[in-house]
Amino acid sequence: MKTSAGEDLLEAACLFLGKEKSMPTIRDIAGKLSRDQDRIREEALQLENGGYLRLKDGDVIELSEKGLETGSRTIKKHRVLECFLSEILGMERSAASEEACILEHDISDETLDRLEGFMVLPNGHRKRLQGGHRKIQSLVDFPGGTELKVVTIRYQDGCERLSDLGIIPGEIIHLVNVLPQKAVVVKVKGCDIALSPEIASSILVESLQ
Repeated sequence: MKTSAGEDLLEAACLFLGKEKSMPTIRDIAGKLSRDQDRIREEALQLENGGYLRLKDGDVIELSEKGLETGSRTIKKHRVLECFLSEILGMERSAASEEACILEHDISDETLDRLEGFMVLPNGHRKRLQGGHRKIQSLVDFPGGTELKVVTIRYQDGCERLSDLGIIPGEIIHLVNVLPQKAVVVKVKGCDIALSPEIASSILVESLQ
């Protein structure tokens, strides 16, 4: 059975995987969440029984597709809530992040989508996604000229800088060009911004076209 602590574990594992490009261990997650390793192992075993992950030799956590989806969704909830609390309500970002950690476990998908839509469409002039879910890919997987919506950002250390540039979950960006070695140029709020391949590949988006 998935719990709030379990969602925290899956979220932390996804963030670690996105940053380090390798699977985390029980020790890595315990350090990330500032929790006892035995408690993390107990939670991981419950998640393993639920099909969210596998515990491999050396206490390595291997997320299943179900675990990746849940962890990514929790990250998105956190980002959207943090952006709403800081950008719309004016909370200091660290306080907004702490509050988002609490709220992310209880907010429904419908409420999250409506909240995200509120931030994406402040003047009602941007496109809404119609129909079912679209495939989520990294920024470098789309051709130049594509209009995209930011879903989540896996580059944790740089997310504050990206936020300063206006690249946040829910934001609409225009992929101007894909450069050699997968560097990209995007247009955000009327400004052209060049992003390195590492950062561009960590920004997950969906097409609006």
